[in-house]
Amino acid sequence: MSNVTLHRRDDVSALLEECKTLHNIGDYERALAVARQASAVAHDDNRFRVLTAIGIVLSTMGHNAQAIDVYTHALSTATEPAQLVTGWNNVGLVFLNTGNLDLAASCFERVIDDPLLTKARSPYIALRNLSQCRLYLGQFRDALLACRNAFRRETPEQVQQNPFAPLNLRQVFVQIAAHSDLVASTEMIGRADEALALAKTSADPQANVIAVLLTATLEMPRHPDSALASMRKLLPVARTVPTMLPDVLFALVHAERRLGHKREAIVHLLEWGRLVNVDLDTKAAKLQLRCLTTPGEELRRQIAALAASLPTPPALRAMLEQTQKRADSLSLSDLSDRESQILALIADGLCSKQIASRMSTIGDATSPAAIMQLQHRLFAKLDVANKGAAASWYTDQIWRERVSC
Repeated sequence: MSNVTLHRRDDVSALLEECKTLHNIGDYERALAVARQASAVAHDDNRFRVLTAIGIVLSTMGHNAQAIDVYTHALSTATEPAQLVTGWNNVGLVFLNTGNLDLAASCFERVIDDPLLTKARSPYIALRNLSQCRLYLGQFRDALLACRNAFRRETPEQVQQNPFAPLNLRQVFVQIAAHSDLVASTEMIGRADEALALAKTSADPQANVIAVLLTATLEMPRHPDSALASMRKLLPVARTVPTMLPDVLFALVHAERRLGHKREAIVHLLEWGRLVNVDLDTKAAKLQLRCLTTPGEELRRQIAALAASLPTPPALRAMLEQTQKRADSLSLSDLSDRESQILALIADGLCSKQIASRMSTIGDATSPAAIMQLQHRLFAKLDVANKGAAASWYTDQIWRERVSC
């Protein structure tokens, strides 16, 4: 009996190797047929490996619902903690690739938060993928935390075995830096240099796209026009590498809105949202939209023009209309005295430390950290992205009050 089992295991291993070879050369139909052939002769001990191979081919072919079913079945056959790590990472990746970002994050967190699983296998891949989820959700602080935790668990063996995984992690890190002020420029440049070095050693076709994207991102602060031109030239190339297209569009939206190309930025934001099936009412989409608009009458005119001229999906159209309604209805009278005081000090150009000091002189002692938290809540209430937009909103409101008097 044991001889039969060993023979069947050998057959399965050979078939899985053939499936992997066919997958790597892009012959997905034959790869799937071979994987299913392996499933027909697989022993219980090999069931997880075979189902995982089938799921990988299905997800590569874009059959995501079937891939989820197969991966879920694979999880039910897992007999070791390391297999559970692989299974949850695979399910999470399908959710990530189809825009179900919250579900994807919960899969990766399931790996990261379970000591039994992290002891069996490093949570490096789960942390890398979680950072991408948080980036797309606009949760930059959490994305940065996941990135840095992944860096701490990275080993030279991982870099040597699969250069693309650490390359992708550094690309996500640079995107976080480009979209927030949480990362020092020296740290960003260091990670980008590491990524460019890895891109030269990687045979993955995505590596070339990442290299150009990183170079343009680094160039943006000093030469924004040429950086934007590089990203726009990269876009047709990225369309031939579908896994990289969301990242290129995400960076392009950031670059275009920074240079004032608001119409093009919203068009690319819409394409990004459709591509990854992201609900355009998510925090990431709202964040991008707030960055694309400015308060006051100009905002209302821009929203009206964009809503009328673009083929806007219902979700984004509703969001645009809601933003316009808030811009029309919210006024200084809707803010508390404390919020109005802080907003006035922001409009005067004071930093958090100076605002805290000024507030203490009027009997409202608070720390700079608490002021920063209050500012973020205030920005959310006003639906603005930063201090400049908040100051502009405040100035617009003061002007209105004076005119009405």
